[in-house]
Amino acid sequence: THTHTTLTHNTKKIRQQIILQQPADKQSHLATCLDKLMTDVGSNLEPKNRDKFTQNLTVVRHEYRSKS
Repeated sequence: THTHTTLTHNTKKIRQQIILQQPADKQSHLATCLDKLMTDVGSNLEPKNRDKFTQNLTVVRHEYRSKS
């Protein structure tokens, strides 16, 4: 559980760094897109989760680009 907690903390830290590197007017939109990226994706590398992540990535990429 300590490893999971550290991983979660590091993931949130990286996510925040990515968001802050964007122009202020795009940060909220990017944060929303990144939240959608992990929708219905478990924290393991089972094929089902990899497939769902890939599907989400395609949708989020399109959504982000269309509003940027």
